[in-house]
Amino acid sequence: MMKGMISLKKRITAIIFILAFFTTQVYASVLGSQWVEGGTLPFGGSTFLTRNTYLSDQKGVGLQTEYYAEYTPNSAVRPIVVTGDSIWGKRNLSQVMEYMQTQKLYPMIGINASFFSFQTGVPMGHVITNGEITSKDATVLDAVGFRQDGSAFMGRLGIQATAIFGAENYELDLTHINKYCQDSTEVVTLYTDEFGQTTKATPNTINITLDTNGQQPALGMILNGTVEKIEYAPGEVAIPEGKLIMTMNLNGNAWSKSLMQSLSEGDTVTISCTATS
Repeated sequence: MMKGMISLKKRITAIIFILAFFTTQVYASVLGSQWVEGGTLPFGGSTFLTRNTYLSDQKGVGLQTEYYAEYTPNSAVRPIVVTGDSIWGKRNLSQVMEYMQTQKLYPMIGINASFFSFQTGVPMGHVITNGEITSKDATVLDAVGFRQDGSAFMGRLGIQATAIFGAENYELDLTHINKYCQDSTEVVTLYTDEFGQTTKATPNTINITLDTNGQQPALGMILNGTVEKIEYAPGEVAIPEGKLIMTMNLNGNAWSKSLMQSLSEGDTVTISCTATS
């Protein structure tokens, strides 16, 4: 998920890294209004880490500690979103730091900032890295984003991804991008090689491999792909590097399945990705 950062010629001396987008808040009633102790540690590069301990206002909770980073955008330190070498799989902060160091990135402060599946490690919301949509579902969520200069913004984020094909311009909703396709999944999932080496799907599936000349889905992008392969499988299939795979549980939505089965090798599929909020 670090392709854009890896290719930077300028050496980045330190990184604040964030494991994904977040959808939660800390409430003062839990932390408490009575400050006990704490302090601020300067990290350099206009970056500071603050620790405060409070006596909670809630009965029986006791002492609560908060940590937060303060950062002024500058050329030496950048905030980035990273999950490691794949969307699939669980990693702790130490493992993510080791991965970053192999990419010549030097982590300074790490924040675990997403809900994720304890079974698979896959984020439950949306993740965009270097402009590419590396994970999405059908929901609209609170999100934090970072511009190229390191400044941040927050807002509501929903993503609509659609595959359009055929003389009739059929529209197939790509409800998920890089999510776990299991027996209960009824929607279409679009996979990129950021997910991992395989789709990890468990049910019987239909899989459409698209050649997009290496282009990956991104907000505001329309990309054209050619159907390279159609494969039925009793579970997971390999994800070729640089290719996209549309996957569906054969016991899923009948209309979506019929649209996928109408495709043939050589057909053109146009994929559109837009922000809905």
